[in-house]
Order: sequence, then C-alpha cells, then structure tokens
Amino acid sequence: MRIDEQRVSQIVERVVREMAGGTTSSAAAPSTSSGSAGPVRGYSATSGIFATPEEALAAAELAFVKLREGGVALREQVVAVIRATALAQAEAWGRHAREETGMGRAADKKTKNEAVAKGTPGPESLQPTVMRGDKGLHVIAGGPWGVICSITPSTNPTATVINNGIAMISAGNTVVFCPHPAAQACTNRVIAELNEAIVAAGGPRNLMTAVAEPTLKTAAAIMEHPRIKIIAATGGPGVVRAAFEAKKKVFAAGPGNPPVVVDASADLARAGRAVVNGASFDNNLPCTGEKIGIVEQAIFNDFMAALEAAGAQILSPNEVDRLLPVVLDGDQIRRESIGQDAVELLRRAGLSPLRGEPRLLVGLQPESSPVVQHEQLQPFLPIVRVRDFADGLRVALQVEHGFQHTALLHSRNTDHITRFAEEMGTTITIFNGPSYAFSGDEGEGYATMTVTTPTGEGVTGPQTWTRRRHFTYSGMLGL
Repeated sequence: MRIDEQRVSQIVERVVREMAGGTTSSAAAPSTSSGSAGPVRGYSATSGIFATPEEALAAAELAFVKLREGGVALREQVVAVIRATALAQAEAWGRHAREETGMGRAADKKTKNEAVAKGTPGPESLQPTVMRGDKGLHVIAGGPWGVICSITPSTNPTATVINNGIAMISAGNTVVFCPHPAAQACTNRVIAELNEAIVAAGGPRNLMTAVAEPTLKTAAAIMEHPRIKIIAATGGPGVVRAAFEAKKKVFAAGPGNPPVVVDASADLARAGRAVVNGASFDNNLPCTGEKIGIVEQAIFNDFMAALEAAGAQILSPNEVDRLLPVVLDGDQIRRESIGQDAVELLRRAGLSPLRGEPRLLVGLQPESSPVVQHEQLQPFLPIVRVRDFADGLRVALQVEHGFQHTALLHSRNTDHITRFAEEMGTTITIFNGPSYAFSGDEGEGYATMTVTTPTGEGVTGPQTWTRRRHFTYSGMLGL
C-alpha cells in the first residue's frame, strides 16, 4: 500500500460517491487478506461486518498479521485514509447517529466526527524511550496487543469508531467493535465505509470488524474469546461491569458528574460563554460536559446575566418545578429526556422559549437535588449558589462523588486554581474554558472519545493501546 495524499483524496471521493449512490466499489477490489466468510445481507464483502462473533474475530486476527507485516508505513497510510473518509462523511454519519438514537444534535455530532478525524494522534505519537550509557543501550517501545475488543456507546457512536479506529490501528492493533444495540446501524455503517475505503486504497481487509446484529450475547462472546487481548469499554456502568467479568485487561470509561465552579475573580462574560457552549454541546451527552454550575453569592446575579447573554434561558423557581418531572423519574434521571433539545424539554414542561431557540436551560437548585447529584446528559444546568470559593470547592468535591473524572473552574485567582487542582484530583481539570477545551479546541490537547478514569489511563491515545516492550543491547551502541 503506497499512496500519496492526492491518491487518498481521489479514492475517498470515489468511494463516497458510490456510497451515496447505494453502490460499493470495494466488493470488486482485489483482496489483500483472507478471512472473509462472505458478505452479510446489506453489506459489501469488504465491509468488515460479519454474521457471527467467530467470523469477526477470525477476520480481525488475520488482518492483524497483514498490518504487522506492513510496518509503520502501512499504519500511517491506513490512518490517512480513515481521516480523509471520516472528514468526507462527517455530516452524513452525524445525521445518521442523531436519527437512529434520537439523542444529541446532528451538527454537533458532525463536529465531533471532524474533531476526532483531525485530532486523534496517529503513529507519529509513538516515540520510544532511549537510555544509553557505558554499559550499552536500552530502548522502551510500545508494541501492539493484537486484536482489541472496543465496546462503543449510543451517545457518541460514530465518533468513537473513528477515534478508536485511528488510535488502535496507529498502535498496530486490529479492532472488533461491539456497537451499542441502540446505535448499531450508524456504528456498523462507519466501520463498513472505513473498511471499504481502506481496501479501495489497496489496504488490508477487516482491520475493523463487527457483527451485523450486536446483542449482549455477541458482546460477551467477543469479550471472552481467547483471541481478544484487551477490552476498551466506552459506556455506562453496566458495560464496564460486563467487561471486567470477562477477566481480561480492561480500559474502562467510568461515571462522571463534572462540576464547574465560578468564583468572584472570574471573567464572567468569558465564563458564561464557555459554560453555555460546553454544557449545551450535543445536548450535554459528552461525559466531560458541565453538569452542575457552582457560583459564588457575590457574583451570582451577574453570572446568570452572562449565561443569558451567551444564549441560555434562565428559568424561574416555578418553571424549574415544572421542568423537574420532565427530566426526573423519581430521584433518578428520566431516560426519555437524555440528549433532547432544550426547546423539546421546554415543550414537554408546557413552557416556551423566551427568545429564539435556547441551547441550554438554567435554574437554581439546592445541593441535595437529584439533578445536582446525578449525571444528567441533557441541556439543563442546575446552579448551586455558595458563600465563597471554599464553600464552592466543598460542593464540587461532594457532587463529583470521587469519580475523578472531570472538573472545571473559572477564576483568575492563582491560589484558587492551585487548590482546586490539588483537591479535586480529577483526570481532566479545565480552567477558564469550555469542557471540550482539553481535546484541542479552545485549548491544547488531543481528541479522544474514550476517557478511562477507573483504570487510570485517562485521555486515551495510540500509546494507551500498546504494551511496553524493553530491548537491551548489552555492551554495544552506548554512544
């Protein structure tokens, strides 16, 4: 597989045209690896979609051999095709995810697809550690695991495939995806179209595979299979528990309930824009999104005005009372409200937008409220009013529940920033920016859809999906 960037663009344009027209060129493309058990109804022979877990696993294992034989150069070229295809299809895939799951915003899902296509690190990020001295040379390098099982969510289905596909293949692995059943069509579509583009460009088949009809039973069969070396679990608590039951090494995304604290020193206009943009993005489906606002009494009214100026709708106490039964089922978050538009939540509560279509609803709530204590995944931001920064930090620690996931602070007080970082202890801690700033947008960093907090890897990238290999050259090369 030796292709330049212009060749990649030409192939992607052709494949995308054929996909849009309901045909596929890759079915007739020459095979560069074996292991296909034949196309599943509705998918091409090069889609990577199989009828059974065993077929998907066997194909991915054979593809791993081909990927290893191709070396780093093949990984780089495959990743280039994935990036180009994902960028070309970002809008269509985002729209499909919204239509199938009924959650989030199609435009924001397109943005997520583009962000991970551009911002997920590739093979270039895998740099060895070298130690040398009088006794020789020691090199520590990341080697592939082999075949990885990746469990993908319904909240970020298409972006997770793009992100995990780039990162895991960059590390030299192949992937068997286990899509969430509520997002199986859009997830398998991404897998299929990426595989078809790779094969059309001359690359190996089946670098990413999945079963056509994913269920809990097929996911368990894949996770427990001897061919699977490690499991990446991006999903809720049930998914994570199931992954650990497979008795494999697990990279697990855990629960979060990110608080955002605004102290009296903050730039309120900037903080208001950041909170509205972050908490409303994809209707607050991202696990890193601002879920609770904690605001000092001294600047409370001014900050609420800043939120309103940034596009939020401020609800009165009576309006909040009418909204709570819409978003809560008893003291738990109502599943039907997850990922819905703010205007839809208003409609269900018998309320109306004040101006245009607000992307975020905001209302005062006590610290004990279920919408403060539980992760919501919807565009309603409860605000807790506190005496001062110390009181705000106390509330933030309490509502974060020790998940060590994500926390945010808007402040220009360096003592507050230092104390917040030390005491929160979260995997992702953001100062003076929206919740997506860690991924390279409005801040430095890189994109991921898999943040593994319980197992400690954090913001995952290609290095995460490697195993440490040590090479010692005794008495030589110690120059």
